[in-house]
Amino acid sequence: MRYCVGKKFADDEKYRDDDDEAQLVRVFVDPTRKEKKVSPWLFGTNLSPAMETETGVVKFIRQSGITCFRFPDGGSPGYHWKDGSFDHTGRFARAPLRDMDYFIQFCRTTGTRPIIRVNVESGTPAEAAAWVAYLNKTAVFPATYWELGNEVYDESDRGYRTPEKYADLIIAYSTEMKKADPSIKIGMDWAPTAKHSFNAKVVVKAGKYVDFVSVHWYPNLISPDRPWNGRIHPYPEEVLAGPLQIRGMVEEIREIFKKYDPERAKPVEVAFLEWEGTVDGPALDLPPYSKGIVQWSLANALFHADCLGIFAKEGVDVAATFDFQSTGSGYIRGSDKDVDETGQRWDNAIIRPKALALKLFSEYFGDTVVACSAADAPYYYAKEDWWPETYRGRVPYVTAYAGLFEGKDKLTLMLINKHPEKSYAVHALTYNVALWPKGKVYVLTGPALTAQNEDNPSNVQIKEFEVDNIAREMDFSLPPHAVMLIQMDIENENNK
Repeated sequence: MRYCVGKKFADDEKYRDDDDEAQLVRVFVDPTRKEKKVSPWLFGTNLSPAMETETGVVKFIRQSGITCFRFPDGGSPGYHWKDGSFDHTGRFARAPLRDMDYFIQFCRTTGTRPIIRVNVESGTPAEAAAWVAYLNKTAVFPATYWELGNEVYDESDRGYRTPEKYADLIIAYSTEMKKADPSIKIGMDWAPTAKHSFNAKVVVKAGKYVDFVSVHWYPNLISPDRPWNGRIHPYPEEVLAGPLQIRGMVEEIREIFKKYDPERAKPVEVAFLEWEGTVDGPALDLPPYSKGIVQWSLANALFHADCLGIFAKEGVDVAATFDFQSTGSGYIRGSDKDVDETGQRWDNAIIRPKALALKLFSEYFGDTVVACSAADAPYYYAKEDWWPETYRGRVPYVTAYAGLFEGKDKLTLMLINKHPEKSYAVHALTYNVALWPKGKVYVLTGPALTAQNEDNPSNVQIKEFEVDNIAREMDFSLPPHAVMLIQMDIENENNK
């Protein structure tokens, strides 16, 4: 990746703007202009039956801000909920989480809700309907979101269907499952850019049976299995460009439903049920670990914070990272050693930086997105690679989002600085409210964009500061490679 400030990079040389002149970023916030409610379902992740359920893991989940689990995560293993069996893998034969009652208890203990991935590769509509009845009626642990399959548009998936056959499947499953509980939401797998004709054909035939679409989104696939220009890891700047795809993806989904299902009563909901900044982590838990893995880095945490900001601003309804616990892509490494012999139990210490981004947003941002914009932010240009889902084009170094805790008169401003080295001067102006001078600042950062916690659990962390100079107009410095969240109290008649 070549990067610069305000200029295109050259093709054959690493170019960086070393100009020391201060560049002022102006940020405007209007808390009276409420844009979207922040969905509590945005803070989800995928849960494999192989993952640990011990006390330390439960404590981490409760403290991390995770609100929901997609179960039984990705792939197409042919899961049968009644007896906890799998048609297409023996890997989970000893897994406690394969038992549905154990899974329910685990969710209750961790304070999370389920997102169910229905077995369409070897199951039946009747089996799925019985699952709905058991969770939502018998166990009284209601599941709202039910995704039909995993990646049925992909020929390598055991649940693969042509668009016509998948539409028939949606109609059959939805009809049967909503007899058990009409309030549930049925989701269809949404094919990536290269296969969008698949989506249109399904919507034409079965759109009225679909309540949400399930997007699996991996915007940067440079990895040891997929090298690019001799590299097996992406540059941090390449990963940080990814969030700019989200708005166009959401708009395209809504446009397809508007075009091919114009009579639907409510807009289709959008769910990102697998997403990640990159996939360059190893599959097996075998040290020594590569120091160049971007998936474990601070850069990936900034990617996650930026994505959550855009998800909230664009009204995305559900999101679940891939995944909760694994060597390569988990919030924490490892797996249940008694279940998966390739794994090592979590050490109750190492937390990947992206988990800190989730915590920062889910706990401190607020429940409502309000109007916020950044002007004069410097930028760089991201180039294309072999993967069509990779963003290419202009990328601002600084992005800004504002949130509100309604009923608490608490305003938040979240700023992300993607630059590897430069701080930026920020002038923030808040309209239409008065602010108390005392507030809090949370900063997620580390030594560099490439910093990890694998060898030092405190390398990347969230630092908290109390400040007493909050005002409607503020000037401050935004540090490099960091997420800064400022919490401010709005002055009103009740708290004077």
